[in-house]
Amino acid sequence: MNKKFLICSLAACACLFAAPQEAKDSRTGWINYEQNSSPQQGQKTEKQLLEDILKEQKKQTQIQEKMLEIMLVTNDLPREVVVNGKKCLSNSSEECFVMPIIGDGARIPVMKQWLENPTVENALAYYKWQSKYLNHIFNVGYSLEFASKSTENPFANVPSHLSDGTNSAATQREKLAKEVISSKYAKNMEISILIGRNFGFDTEYTTYLFRAYDDFKAMGIKTRFIFENQESLNTFAEFHKKALNPMLRDKWASIPKESKVISPNTFRDNKIDVHMTPMFILRYNDIANSKAFSQIIGVGRERPEDMQRSVNKALILFGVVKPTEFSGTKAQKYRAEEMIREVQGRTFINDEEGKRMAPAFIEMIERGAKNSQVQQKSTNK
Repeated sequence: MNKKFLICSLAACACLFAAPQEAKDSRTGWINYEQNSSPQQGQKTEKQLLEDILKEQKKQTQIQEKMLEIMLVTNDLPREVVVNGKKCLSNSSEECFVMPIIGDGARIPVMKQWLENPTVENALAYYKWQSKYLNHIFNVGYSLEFASKSTENPFANVPSHLSDGTNSAATQREKLAKEVISSKYAKNMEISILIGRNFGFDTEYTTYLFRAYDDFKAMGIKTRFIFENQESLNTFAEFHKKALNPMLRDKWASIPKESKVISPNTFRDNKIDVHMTPMFILRYNDIANSKAFSQIIGVGRERPEDMQRSVNKALILFGVVKPTEFSGTKAQKYRAEEMIREVQGRTFINDEEGKRMAPAFIEMIERGAKNSQVQQKSTNK
């Protein structure tokens, strides 16, 4: 009875889970099931499938054993070794010393052989290999150097082929960056100079603060001194009113009242930790292009020129400026200006011909620089 029940159950399952084309032949009943239950041509038997699984498991075991061996060697993990005919755990004692081989030594056989057995012959073999390797690395560097000369400089720096061994190229590039910011981005920028948390640092180099204030204002960037409360503003103002240096007194007095702001909320901004002052915060907000960010660009004793570089980096980092806009290759205009100043600074003593030719020479430099600027803008479009 149980046997008949089992056969009926199997037949029912076969009908339920059979493929659509098999369902069409279900009228043949058990005869059809019996015919389809035997392996069709090309299909593997259950035994063959189990043998395949066993083979794959053996293969995977071999791979795992190799991986374990590699891990033991490359990480130089303690392992059972034979030293002077005795089994021991590697490097567990002086008697069981085995040269630790890690990193490149574990991956490079000629180096491993030399480290494990430092004979002159093995050292020579490694030296020859190393020479080959280093010459290849040098070629990698040479190719990259030549590649950099074969295309426009993609970085916000002075490329090596424009460096003259002085600071002039860097200075020219910084002038370029200031002009780019002033003409295109300053209208969306604001710099807050936070004062009041650290009186000693706030007043130590106020000449730096004022120089940075003047530099940013000259670029067209809205720049203000921000105080947490009336007391901190009064303290900073009193310091300058009573300063022994008249330049400090005059400078503080010349700063308009609207640029001396009390704003407690600025010091409580959840996005910026005002951990000390003075602190310079750059805020950028370009509504038209949906770009906005706030970033600390200077803290404590940082120099104005360093903060200017931080402004440049922030504009690049947050996707406002392309690095090529600040590339030293676009600063040729400022080199031309320097040449003009050099000519204008000459005395022409005992050089009447040079004095006579100077105006035309200056005019030619100006014209050449102007034409080059026009061509550069056309190329950038």
